[in-house]
Amino acid sequence: MIPALLGMENAMGEMRARPLRILQVVDKLTPDSGVATVVLRYHDAIDKKRIMFDFLVHEEPDIRLRRRLEKEGSKIFVAPPLRLAALIPYLRFLRLFYKKHPEYAIVHGHLPNAAPFYLGMARAAGVPVRIVHCHNTRSGDTAPKRIRNSLLFKLVPLCANVRCACSEAAARFLFGTRGGRVKRSYHLIRNALPLEQYRFRPEVRERIRRELNIGADRLVIGHIGRMCPQKNQTFLLKIFAAFYAKHKNAVLMLIGDGELRESLRRQARELVPEGAVLWLGVRNDIPALLQTMDVFVLPSLYEGLPLAALEAQAAGLPCLLSANITEEARIVPGLAQYISLQKTPAEWAALIQPRERTANTGRFFAAAGYDIFIEAAKLATLYEKLHEEHCRQRPAEES
Repeated sequence: MIPALLGMENAMGEMRARPLRILQVVDKLTPDSGVATVVLRYHDAIDKKRIMFDFLVHEEPDIRLRRRLEKEGSKIFVAPPLRLAALIPYLRFLRLFYKKHPEYAIVHGHLPNAAPFYLGMARAAGVPVRIVHCHNTRSGDTAPKRIRNSLLFKLVPLCANVRCACSEAAARFLFGTRGGRVKRSYHLIRNALPLEQYRFRPEVRERIRRELNIGADRLVIGHIGRMCPQKNQTFLLKIFAAFYAKHKNAVLMLIGDGELRESLRRQARELVPEGAVLWLGVRNDIPALLQTMDVFVLPSLYEGLPLAALEAQAAGLPCLLSANITEEARIVPGLAQYISLQKTPAEWAALIQPRERTANTGRFFAAAGYDIFIEAAKLATLYEKLHEEHCRQRPAEES
């Protein structure tokens, strides 16, 4: 009996000596993906002696990201594009993938609408821990997408046995409510930040403004987001036009890209002079660019928990946010102001008021649970706990 116990302890010690590999399922690994940015920040901060992230993506990743991640020991697998017309090849790929990779005891999925497929196949393959993670509060920009995704969401409880969300608003959306509370138990995994990177530094502000040829007297209104209906940049341009009419020293800095870029550029040319809008595209130096701004504006139609609004507050920027955005995005007292999308662009513009930069925002973020190093340690512990519970004790499906 004693030798058997000693053998079991030795085996468990060997398991602990190797990091637990988690398969992260995301749409893409590119600098313009908010979800990928969140996952990568946890990857960068987590203790890699305990946890390693591998990635299953649905399009070719950014080559620089791929090289960095693989150099750090992560594996990246590219699935076929998930389209209705190509569903059979996609499912065939997943079946073969899980057969070739039985090492994954935990699959953490960040695409709830596709979860019935990649988590459904994981369940069929016997993967013990299948996590669905909600990052949003609406199922799509168009009615057909919302109808399709709403139907797919109903299948999520059949394939996922662990639930996560970036905010309570996101949890309410995907998991439902009962008696005013989220219907199903879930784990809150916040969109935490490497806070020191966002600390305001006047010398960085001056350097980036010089590089972008922005004079010290210019008032910079900033926005970060994919150029798509959700982010509502058509309304943002109208807000800026109303502000510019009274403040000719203003400039709008747009960071991001997307399917609406060209139509937005045409709209901008009709509203303000060409040089009044800076189109910076996708950037990987967001903390530095935030230093150049004076006000941050985000008129989104919906959000789970907008990473850009958190980053702007971490940089000490006053933020003007759509009332459709959850109050959970208000981290630093006095920085985030909410306004209804029913208000006119002129009413929005009247609230754009630059002020002295708020310093030492990090303490507010840390107190609210947004320090990435603290939260990454918590996530590592969660993964280990789930592995312990599901892989060794094999409890009932619901967690």
